[in-house]
Amino acid sequence: MIPLPIDPYLTEIRSAIQASPIVLIDAPPGSGKTTRVAPALLDLLQDYQVAYLLQPRRLAARSVAARIAHEQGEQLGAKIGYSVRFDRQTSRDTRLIIATEGILVRNLQEDPTLSKIGLVLLDEFHERSLDADLLLAMLRRVQEAIRDDLRIVVMSATLDRDFMRAKLGDVPVISVPSNQYPVAIRYRPPSPQISMVEHMAETLADVADRHSGDILAFLPGSGEILRCIDLLKTRRLDRGFDLLPLFGSMPIEDQVKAIEMGSRRRIVVATNVAETSLTIPGVQVVVDSGQARVLRFSPDVGLDRLVLENISSASATQRAGRAGRMAPGTCYRLWSEASDRSRSPFLEPEIRRVDLAGAMLELYAWG
Repeated sequence: MIPLPIDPYLTEIRSAIQASPIVLIDAPPGSGKTTRVAPALLDLLQDYQVAYLLQPRRLAARSVAARIAHEQGEQLGAKIGYSVRFDRQTSRDTRLIIATEGILVRNLQEDPTLSKIGLVLLDEFHERSLDADLLLAMLRRVQEAIRDDLRIVVMSATLDRDFMRAKLGDVPVISVPSNQYPVAIRYRPPSPQISMVEHMAETLADVADRHSGDILAFLPGSGEILRCIDLLKTRRLDRGFDLLPLFGSMPIEDQVKAIEMGSRRRIVVATNVAETSLTIPGVQVVVDSGQARVLRFSPDVGLDRLVLENISSASATQRAGRAGRMAPGTCYRLWSEASDRSRSPFLEPEIRRVDLAGAMLELYAWG
């Protein structure tokens, strides 16, 4: 396996999780926490136990499972498997299951004590999805009430340590220093006369020949992505690049195609599904719109709806880090340096902005 920055810390992580019921890992993008920590802890489990490594998105769960299986020399679905909505690849020999957070919330309903699970790792916890927050609280309840052998690892590249320790107590925090290649940050705010999609297409056309490697661009939704790719085709960039969309509602085959290297240079235009966990090899340039669609409860209609918002500083850091995985890179931010300082440090947790009826029913059903 290729050495990664997390490797020298695996022994310390093992010792910490043996001594403490919960451990926090603060490691930058590209450090290897997603693929290396869970396999290093499997031999701490009892023979009948399995470990769950939780990802915020289905595409990430599948991709991470395939990567870990490859690194461990295993066939996917044997020792290493995955479980996401409508798709599961495991066997009776599986010891590590990579899953989305909602899968384990459902499992808690079927087996309220998680009797066959010895270790749960919550990756990319900074996203603070409702399922992740709910799950951590439920796991802590199980741990404190009846399962003192259950171990929990919380991992993030932008961990809010003070907040986590205030909620969880004086738990061990293992910090891995950044070993990432430097990423030059450049600001390109749009003029008032053009839309963000037009500004993105102009920027991509301008920077494509100035840099080597593949380009990863972030836009808030599938509509903007497809319009941007159409604009790039009118500029004939499809003659020199593969132009690939990447968003959550695409067929899984097309999503896999977008994250695999091809014979030509690529411009991958993605939503925030490419912000964390996924490794898109070959990317040396990131162009970031600085926007995302966020779920918020609307009292007017009594439902959650997607609202276009500026991303947080933590998300901007994650996105820029995609350019520094393989070599020194460049990130073009399509906003001004002055406005950059006014961005919120973290995205407001889902539990503060979405309808909680589903979570309340989960807890009621759990007892």
